[in-house]
Amino acid sequence: MRKNRLFQTALTILLLAGAPCLWADFSQTVGPTQAILEYTDAAGSLAYTWTAPPLGSTNSLGTLHISALESGHPDTEIDLPVSVQPAGGALRLTKIGQSDSFSTAGVLINPTYRLQFTTDNTPVLITVTPILSGRSVGIDIKSDKGLIAAVICGVWPASAEPQNVAIPYYSGFVSYLGTQDIFANLYFDW
Repeated sequence: MRKNRLFQTALTILLLAGAPCLWADFSQTVGPTQAILEYTDAAGSLAYTWTAPPLGSTNSLGTLHISALESGHPDTEIDLPVSVQPAGGALRLTKIGQSDSFSTAGVLINPTYRLQFTTDNTPVLITVTPILSGRSVGIDIKSDKGLIAAVICGVWPASAEPQNVAIPYYSGFVSYLGTQDIFANLYFDW
């Protein structure tokens, strides 16, 4: 028998596969409700834009927009909605806050967004931290209460013609996005 477990922390990783390069440039642009994380190397560029949900929305943690420009491949633009399935009543967004990102001894600190929700008159704080690691982006999600039953990061759009590709010794599936001619993967690490 499998028990349902509620969690307070989840890390969602998105990987658009490509060949590693000898040089790369990273940048980030941070606003009060949006973070843009960019990676550029000799093969092309990737931009991940996380945008907070609008006030009053329910169960939403925003949207992740992916823009990829790769040499020899069509330009890619994909939107993935990020949401939670609460253990109880719906989570309604009442306030958005953001911490500053700064550099300490050459280490870039990623911005953390504080999403204040209420459910059944109970305040719930969920923090969302977009993280760039090479060509991959992660979204660190934490809650001050264990009221999250699942994190849902959408599915690859049908227009991308996704096809699952089995990988030996990997329990998940990598997707080949035929329209964009790239391999991509979404997985949860908690």
